[in-house]
Amino acid sequence: MEHTKTGETLFLKAAKRGNDVYQRRIEKILQPLKEITSKCFIVDDFYHSQKKTKMLFFTLTTDPNIYSLNESWLNVGIDWNRFKTNLQKEYGKIETFRTWESTKKGYAHIHVLVGFAEHEFTVFRHKDKDGSASYRIPWNDVKKLGSYWHSFLDIKAVSDSRGAVNELIKYVTKELCSEKGYKTNAMICLFNKQSYAISKHFYTLLEAQFKKEGYDKLKQLKSYDFSESRCNLITEILHNSNHDPSNWRFVGVLRGKSLHLHPQCFVFLVPDPPPQIKELIDFEKERQRVLAEARF
Repeated sequence: MEHTKTGETLFLKAAKRGNDVYQRRIEKILQPLKEITSKCFIVDDFYHSQKKTKMLFFTLTTDPNIYSLNESWLNVGIDWNRFKTNLQKEYGKIETFRTWESTKKGYAHIHVLVGFAEHEFTVFRHKDKDGSASYRIPWNDVKKLGSYWHSFLDIKAVSDSRGAVNELIKYVTKELCSEKGYKTNAMICLFNKQSYAISKHFYTLLEAQFKKEGYDKLKQLKSYDFSESRCNLITEILHNSNHDPSNWRFVGVLRGKSLHLHPQCFVFLVPDPPPQIKELIDFEKERQRVLAEARF
């Protein structure tokens, strides 16, 4: 950013998928969602002596025999929408919180929380292969849901919506330093995918499980925007740094490595940029000008 009156140059660490700025941004955006989730989401049907839930956690994988690596990412959005449409046809209105992830080999798969507004699933406690316990749904339900997806899918009944939401958020905020996180962020950027998506009324399905004191907070969030597009670095940093945004103009994006900035440096103010930095800034300004002309 360049100050139009003083000539100062302000460098701000940009939010890039997977880095610490992005993680903090997303965690802040999704914090209200974490706060309004309920600790318990499975309810007892005493009349039939059964436990039921209105929320399932899906992991939808891609069979390499069906798609190539590129095809798995090119088709994952189409396949997901088809899966979601089939759910709505069979079970009525649903709300979702979805994120993509890359396998170790780079193939796309999906993690998604699906809330069913008009349907409940009977659940039972199950001991998984690793010795941990989870809640599952009957085989007939698994078979029907599996018919909507082309590859293997894993389904867990959500007993703790707070834990489930936190798990989804961890997938969203993967660090670049982890192998799977690196591949996930690379594929999402390469194929121009949103890191995650939350349907408009996903959080309203949690309402019945909230304590009375949480209800007012829920009502305040009816129109809250949980989208990734709110991950706006510059406006908030300038505000927190007590700078007047009207006096600053965007001059482009430069690599911190080129500026010899430490990775932990978030804000760097240069009153009088040295020649080597000014040269980089001028080059970026010209690049931005050429790009702007090309658009028109």
